[in-house]
Amino acid sequence: MDHMFDGYGMLSSFKLDGRNNFATGSHRFIDSAAWQHYAATGKMRWREFATAPRYESLGDRLSDVASTLGGVLGLAQGVTDNASVNVVPLPDGTAVALTETVQGTYRVDPDTLQTLGQVQYSKSGVKGDLTTAHPALLADGDLINLVSAVGVGFNVYRHPAGAFEQRQLIATVPHRRPLAPAWVHDFPATQTYAVVPEMPLYFNVGKLLLGGTSDYIFMDWAPSDGTTLHVVDLRDGRRRSYRAPACFVFHWGNAFESPDGRYLHLDACLYEDPEIVNDLYLRHLRAEYQPGRQAGRAFLRRATIDLQAPDGSEVSWRPLVEDEAEMSPPFDFPKVNPLYRGKPYRYLYGACSTRPTNAHNSVAKFDVEQGSLEVWHEAGTLVGEPVFVPAPEATAEDDGVVMVVLVQADGSSALVVLDGKSLEEVARCRVPYQLTIGFHGTFLPSSS
Repeated sequence: MDHMFDGYGMLSSFKLDGRNNFATGSHRFIDSAAWQHYAATGKMRWREFATAPRYESLGDRLSDVASTLGGVLGLAQGVTDNASVNVVPLPDGTAVALTETVQGTYRVDPDTLQTLGQVQYSKSGVKGDLTTAHPALLADGDLINLVSAVGVGFNVYRHPAGAFEQRQLIATVPHRRPLAPAWVHDFPATQTYAVVPEMPLYFNVGKLLLGGTSDYIFMDWAPSDGTTLHVVDLRDGRRRSYRAPACFVFHWGNAFESPDGRYLHLDACLYEDPEIVNDLYLRHLRAEYQPGRQAGRAFLRRATIDLQAPDGSEVSWRPLVEDEAEMSPPFDFPKVNPLYRGKPYRYLYGACSTRPTNAHNSVAKFDVEQGSLEVWHEAGTLVGEPVFVPAPEATAEDDGVVMVVLVQADGSSALVVLDGKSLEEVARCRVPYQLTIGFHGTFLPSSS
């Protein structure tokens, strides 16, 4: 495996027993077809993000090209089902592990980490295979997501609450380049709108099929195209599109509407280009390969869309932190208090980098009203995505705790609990083994 996004999906869990001051850690591979094949043969079945299978013959290569083409077109499972990106809880007590292919969606048991089976969607007319692992949760329990169909566009759809296998089409947004869809890893949403961010980083389908590489894995960067923000009304599917400067965004921090409904605010961890994608090659993350190499830098910025402006109007980005060049560390994996998701808010938490480093090693808390930040850092550690858990009887937005997994230099790992107001450590659960560097997770309260 060559890239941080290539590894086979593994669930890690900490169970916290507050009554007895006891914690249990566990982990388990997701039982995907990709993992089963590798475990049985020691060989890759499908291409992962940046690593292609090693072919033993021309026939094997041609067979894989045909299989991948069928997967890209949604005709067969010709792409990986390695559900390695995110975990989303469902109302029935199970959860789904997700990646960016439709096939890579698996139900799992949060208690045992057992894989319960691959999700089989009902027939709905929602076409496409390239999806996101970041569905947006609405107040009524519905989930919103999008899937990209080559030659068609982005299909925005709804999972009704309690019926994840069902998908209801809301709108189709045509691709700017029909045979080269833009990569969308995440998207912002409110209760009323979902925004499809069509940034100028395009799939090179030829490189994807043939196992080749482009400037950015199997994608091409065309900054002269700029960024188009497609605003889809979740009530009726109507779409309006706005132009913004070229940028790259992995993750959106939050989105919310003004009280009068005229303005839509989008907060993002914004990169000026997609070089961060290459920064996550394992050879770049290993310090001995290139001493002094620094982590790619994203800035916290906001775009404000006037929903009464004409279609095609220009939108700009503004910094949310004072003295951005000096104060803002490289920052991603943004999280808000879940009670403020899709609403006006003040505090944003995330993983950041205290330099010199080539990876996230700190936790940041941004005050987007004051334009200030606080940082928690422990030398010799790497951090995962922070998760904010509100206090049961919270009276303030930051009344709660921030949970974050650490990987430590001595080979051990820990779950650290930080105070949501001060970022001071309040608890730590150590495990005597090294966890994998994960991507996204969630907090599940006990049913008891």
